[in-house]
Amino acid sequence: MKDKNYALAVELRHTMHMYPELSNHETETIKLITKYIENNTDFKVTNMGAYIYVDYHVNDGKYTVYRADIDALNMVENIDKPYNSKNTGVAHKCGHDGHASTLFAFLLEVSEKRPDKNILFLFQHAEETGDGAKECVKLLEQYDIEVVYGYHNMSGIKYKAIGAIYDIAHLGSYGMEVNFFGKTSHASEPEKGINPAKAISELVLNLDNLVTDAMYTVVHINLGQSAFGISAGSGKVMLTIRSDKDSALEEARDRIVDFTGMLSEKYSLQNSFEYHDYFPVTYNHKKSVDNIISAAKRLGFDIDMLKEPYRASEDFGVYTKGVKGAIFYIGNGEDYPSIHTDDYDFRDELIRVGADMFMNLLEM
Repeated sequence: MKDKNYALAVELRHTMHMYPELSNHETETIKLITKYIENNTDFKVTNMGAYIYVDYHVNDGKYTVYRADIDALNMVENIDKPYNSKNTGVAHKCGHDGHASTLFAFLLEVSEKRPDKNILFLFQHAEETGDGAKECVKLLEQYDIEVVYGYHNMSGIKYKAIGAIYDIAHLGSYGMEVNFFGKTSHASEPEKGINPAKAISELVLNLDNLVTDAMYTVVHINLGQSAFGISAGSGKVMLTIRSDKDSALEEARDRIVDFTGMLSEKYSLQNSFEYHDYFPVTYNHKKSVDNIISAAKRLGFDIDMLKEPYRASEDFGVYTKGVKGAIFYIGNGEDYPSIHTDDYDFRDELIRVGADMFMNLLEM
């Protein structure tokens, strides 16, 4: 890609990094990206409220969709850069500032080269919570889509190498909150209350039997309050469930619900459930992965064929449930700080790699 386009994309990336916004709150981020697009191209940005896109339409053929996420994380900045986050407690520690800037760089190249291919440039909100793709997929349903592509920067892969995987790329997951409701009492008279401690203990101890074709992680347990004179009357267990099969996620949920019902009856409790951050399994289609590998070879990048899917979820899977496509990875370096850690920062040089990959994929 051209040096001037790269410089503009880096400028955008650093500005995004200074003013990060959490999922479903990307108002100023959207304004910023829109300004950069409209000030540097003749493309029209369509603002859908929560997200934006550019429709590059040149013929009657199908569209290729390129998607980048734009939200940040609820984390503290811990790097020493001129573009450090100015929004306290919010930082781009997953590299979505880099993903969005890569898509912008690619858009600049398309603006100059004017390829004969219909393209949707999609700047998606709320990837971290799984909300964004669920909303943006409605947009894709309005177009005749041939394929959808996205990428993620990833540590543990050689610097600037292209990571690729067939079939399952990311496990599906969701957060589950199990709430028990009993009755408080004085701690000296526990028989006059209904304390859910035993039910919570039994639930946690039985998770190995309940979640058989998936993995679970207990992330939080709460019981009563910090008061020695009160026997707890409520409590909850929070956990995440992950699997490479959407059906296994549903089966684990149903078993936990049924077991919770049995415990509630046993201990005279009431219960309720809440679900958060649902991500389907991310599936990569074979032809799309073949195209990614071919583009990487053409550009001379090293290729790292991943042996197993990432446990961390990605809402890109919402798109590939209904449209052919694939997500690939660009290496930060084998020993580079991992995403979602406080010493991580997106490497600007990956913008060139990603934009060149996008342009080559357009020719497949």
